[in-house]
Amino acid sequence: MSANPEEKRRFPRVHFRRDFGASDRITKAFAHWRNHEVTDVFDLSLGGFATSRPGMLELSVGHEFDLTLELGALPALPAKAKMVWIRDFSVGFSFLHLEPEGHLTLRKFLSDKLVGSHLRRMNPDLRPENAGYDEWYSGPRETHLFLTLNNEGEPPHSVKKAEVMIDGDRMVFEDNRFVSGESLKESLVQILSHAPEEEVVLLNFLDQILKASEK
Repeated sequence: MSANPEEKRRFPRVHFRRDFGASDRITKAFAHWRNHEVTDVFDLSLGGFATSRPGMLELSVGHEFDLTLELGALPALPAKAKMVWIRDFSVGFSFLHLEPEGHLTLRKFLSDKLVGSHLRRMNPDLRPENAGYDEWYSGPRETHLFLTLNNEGEPPHSVKKAEVMIDGDRMVFEDNRFVSGESLKESLVQILSHAPEEEVVLLNFLDQILKASEK
């Protein structure tokens, strides 16, 4: 579930493929229809979205629908959309109307996801001497994650301490609790949920953040 920079599209989009179990309602997007059906959104951009096919709606290309998008912990997003394609198990829509506040909400959600898909582990040779952390990840919007890993008595690749910088704001997470800057939590969850799948440290860090949020 990542953005594909090779796609020649008018709007960058994000894909939702990874399963986070009970945390899906936090990390993914859902469409709420007027007949009370709820479907998974698996592609989303500023131009439109694709979702699993609603089972009880009359579907036809060109039809217009009023619906609400659920975007993690962000405010619900009312929208009007036109169906542009139908497949056996999925349907695609283009947005016809979003309120200004809704457009900002969608842009915020997508921006965090796209930051996550472009996070990169920095070369250890770039660290200053006595840096005090084990891993450094960097991405767009001046995003930096400085991670100190647990080396004894803890699951492999778990994070003991994290200092996170996003757009000049700072968060500290240590021993599975938020020390400061908890207001960055929602952005960090969306960023980490779209981090490259091979970065096990980041996926484990997301799990720690989600568990700490439940306390």
